[in-house]
Amino acid sequence: MPNYIRLSIIVDQKGLQWFFNHLFFKLAIFFGIFCSGISLFESFQFYPAYRYLFYLLMFVLFFHQWMKARLFFGKKILRYMMIIGVIELSTSLALAFIPLEFSQRMNSVLLKRSPKYYCDYELPTSSIAYGILRKHISFPLYLGVSKQQIDSIILVSYWRDKMRPISMNEIASWISEKRETIYELEYDQMATELYVDKHMKMKEVKKVLMALRKSDARIVYLMANKYGVGLRWTLRPLCEEIHQRDTSYQIPNMPCSEFKALRNEKKVPLELSNNKTLYKNRLIDLEIVDSIKFNIEKFSGGISFEMYVDDESDYETFVRIYESIRVAYLQIWQEVAKAQFGLTLSQKDFDSNNFDSDFLDKIRKIKQEYPVNFIVWSDEEIEYFNLR
Repeated sequence: MPNYIRLSIIVDQKGLQWFFNHLFFKLAIFFGIFCSGISLFESFQFYPAYRYLFYLLMFVLFFHQWMKARLFFGKKILRYMMIIGVIELSTSLALAFIPLEFSQRMNSVLLKRSPKYYCDYELPTSSIAYGILRKHISFPLYLGVSKQQIDSIILVSYWRDKMRPISMNEIASWISEKRETIYELEYDQMATELYVDKHMKMKEVKKVLMALRKSDARIVYLMANKYGVGLRWTLRPLCEEIHQRDTSYQIPNMPCSEFKALRNEKKVPLELSNNKTLYKNRLIDLEIVDSIKFNIEKFSGGISFEMYVDDESDYETFVRIYESIRVAYLQIWQEVAKAQFGLTLSQKDFDSNNFDSDFLDKIRKIKQEYPVNFIVWSDEEIEYFNLR
C-alpha cells in the first residue's frame, strides 16, 4: 500500500468529532488574524489581557494543520501550504481592514452593553486598594457624566446581562431585585461596587450612599485603579426617628438615643471642605497618615474618625482621606504584629483568606485591638443630632 494512503487511513476521522475539530481549527485561525485588525471584541474585558494567547493559538493550530496536511500531500506540502496560507492571510486581512457593516453593527451592540456607553468616568487611584474577597457577592454601580446628555449626572446598574440607567429613587428596588438573585443566607455577603468619577461632587455620592443605607445595603467597595479592586467600607443603618421621615424603606429599627450612644467618646473630627481637610478648624495636609497614627496610638483602641463632608468637594479627595486612614491603621497593625508575634506582614496578609487558624486568630486579635472606625455623617444625621 502506498505510504500516503496508509497514513491517510490512520488520521482519517468520521462523524461529529472530525467536523467539530475541522471547523474549530479554521475558526480559531480566522479569529486570531481577524481580531488583530479591528476592535470587534473591545468590549470583552478578557480579550485585551489575553490577546497574545490568541496569537499563540493561531500559530499552534496552523502548525497542527501543517503536520496533518503532510500526511496527505507528502513532498508537495510546502507548495500547497504556502498557497493556502497566502489565501487565508489575504482574505482575513482584507476582511479585517474593510469596515464591514455587520462588524460595525456588532460593535454598536456590544458597546451598548458597556457602562462606557452610558457614562464617562475616571476612577481615583489608590496605593492600598484592597481586593474584593471571594466570599462577597458584588453588584456594580457606575456614577459619572452622561455621554448622551452633556453635564448630566447618570447612575448605571450592571449585573450579568442586564444594564440600564437608574435614578436615586430606584436604588431601594434595585437592591431588592439583586437580593432576589441570591439565597437568603448570602444576604450578609452582598456587596456594592461603586465606580465613581474622581471629579464627581460629593453631594451626588452622598445621595447614593444614603440610598444604600436606607436600603439596608451594608458592604460597599470604593473602586480604584482597576476592575475588581477597591477600598472596603461598611455602612451603618439609620436610626428609627430619621427613618420615619421616609417610610418607603425597610431597615432595622434602632432608637436614636441608642444610636447616639454608639458614638465613642474618643472622637477625632475631620472636615472636608472645598477639597481641603480641617482638623479642629485647623487646615492640615491631605497626607495625614502621621497625624492619624498619633491619635490612634494616643487613645489605644476604640477611637472613631468622624468625617463631615461638604457638597462641593471632589470624590477623589474623599478617597485620599479614607486611604490615609487605612494606611495609618495598616502601619500600626504591622508594628503590633512585629512586636507581639514577631511577624513581618504585608497588606495582603491582613486581607487574605488564609486557612491557618492560628494565623487568623493573631490577625483577628490585632484588628480587635485597633479596629477601623470611620464614620461619615449624613446631612440628616448632622441636622438631627446637632453635631455641629
